[in-house]
Amino acid sequence: SPRASPPSRLTDNPAADYQPLWSPDGSQLAFVSELDSNSNLYLVGADGAGLRRLTSDPAPEENLSWAPDGKHVAYVSYRDGADPLAIGIGNAEIYTVEIATGQTVNISQNSAWDGDPAWSRDGNWIAFTRRTDHGDLWVMRPDGSGQAMLPGEPTPGFNDCCPVWRPLP
Repeated sequence: SPRASPPSRLTDNPAADYQPLWSPDGSQLAFVSELDSNSNLYLVGADGAGLRRLTSDPAPEENLSWAPDGKHVAYVSYRDGADPLAIGIGNAEIYTVEIATGQTVNISQNSAWDGDPAWSRDGNWIAFTRRTDHGDLWVMRPDGSGQAMLPGEPTPGFNDCCPVWRPLP
């Protein structure tokens, strides 16, 4: 049976910290914080040490997904013209950030609203939602190549959203 330990505080600042996500090896936690008056991505060690900002764009960023090897995080950025309070409207993009260097790359590069990234367990694909007049599920390679819509309900009035990969046996 799993052993539970008492909760411990990993951050302590006056800003909102949310959407925490453990790294694949459990050594650190990526999360969104409004520490700099805007939502950016941060990292902190499992012991609360080593707080580090990963992104620093003035537009909001959110919705994290770790690469299985722990070297990158995919996330949604609103820097290309989307309103984070109006999901599906504007040009939200999926970016990746390299943990070691902090280098960010726009991988979805499409004028639609792209969000909800989910990295496959083998690290070869990122599933995501692309919204135009409705939401469709898509996949792409981690460099943004190979973008393809998955079968779903291709008509307005229906939304396919928020992909999750099935665990491998």
